[in-house]
Amino acid sequence: ASSARGVRLGPALLSLAAAARFEIAEAARETLTALSRDSGETVDLSVVDNEKIVFVDQIAGTHRLAAISGLGVAFPLHSSANGKAALAAMNEATLAKLKKKLVLTQLTAKTLTSWEALEGEIAEIRKIGIAYDREENSPGISAIALSGTGPSGELAAISIPVPTQRFAENDQTL
Repeated sequence: ASSARGVRLGPALLSLAAAARFEIAEAARETLTALSRDSGETVDLSVVDNEKIVFVDQIAGTHRLAAISGLGVAFPLHSSANGKAALAAMNEATLAKLKKKLVLTQLTAKTLTSWEALEGEIAEIRKIGIAYDREENSPGISAIALSGTGPSGELAAISIPVPTQRFAENDQTL
């Protein structure tokens, strides 16, 4: 117990968090594998963790040139396809709370850094169900993503990051 009366969270919390992440990774594994097999691209699974999105599983693609993020790596919500998909899946109350805390840091020349622009993109994602990152998080890398809810209610996203040249060859919206 802490001096402020109550319960002190310790190392056991880490194992609970790891168990929840394992559960969603296990539930999504078949889908990730099928997407990677069908596209030849790397496919990532990530979950929202406060003001960021964290990669919890990945199936590597078969292309020689691939976009790879390590497990446990966190990306900002506003500049990544998986993060923007998650933002679009949030209800207005959650989004309003996050808006007070989230800093829209410019990571590339294409990163959205105003809430007005980001909210416009969130509205579009809600309409079409798909989020894009066109070199907003990393130069040379673009991605597509969609979000969903995991078995424990966690907000998650599946994304396919691709070198921009190959992404542009297949993107009908560019």
